[in-house]
Amino acid sequence: MDTTKNSSYSVTAYIGEECLTDQDIQKMELVRSRRALTFLKNKIGSEKIINLIEEELNEATIQMEKWADESNGEWRSGFVLLEMPKVRAEQFHKWFMCLVKNESKLLGTAHPDHYRNRVLPDGRAEVIENLGEFEYPWHIFLNLTEIDSTIPIPADKDYPFGFVAIIKSKNGKLVSYALHELRDYKDGMQAKLTIILPKAAPDTLIHGHLNHFSIEFRNWYIAMSEE
Repeated sequence: MDTTKNSSYSVTAYIGEECLTDQDIQKMELVRSRRALTFLKNKIGSEKIINLIEEELNEATIQMEKWADESNGEWRSGFVLLEMPKVRAEQFHKWFMCLVKNESKLLGTAHPDHYRNRVLPDGRAEVIENLGEFEYPWHIFLNLTEIDSTIPIPADKDYPFGFVAIIKSKNGKLVSYALHELRDYKDGMQAKLTIILPKAAPDTLIHGHLNHFSIEFRNWYIAMSEE
């Protein structure tokens, strides 16, 4: 039952002298949901989770590779622009790359759809997540590189910091790119986060992953600010 879709379902709670609005209650639910999910993921362990969803991972791989084949090397993209106060672009970039290098738990906890984030001996990042808010998680492998002309869309020269994630399926097929560009803005920074998918992929996949970026980068920004 999703009552958030109907604004007429608005509740006010009174606990002693404390008054909780409907929004307060929803925030409390979100906090507890995150806690419950983290508890269950840690209790089950990533290997057992992956074994449990192996069938869905295989279905997602078939679909992502199908979109890549049908696109004949053509791509589509979209980006979200995040403004983050009180942190500079270079500072955030160094902090984030340190997370990746050290396989910080923050990589996994930044989004509910993260199931695995680890660096392999060959330097690739192994990731299992619901790319684009797709029905099933994707089992993908990322090469993180400097921004250059090999990506299928031009980089924004106004953003001096960032990186490209070249994303392949577990079978080694190129299925996506993620372009993260950062610059100083006012008293903080702007992050231009771009997802690049095969042209045959649906519009909802682009928009869904921009939602994904918004959630995870907000959480990483808050984590950095609280250190």
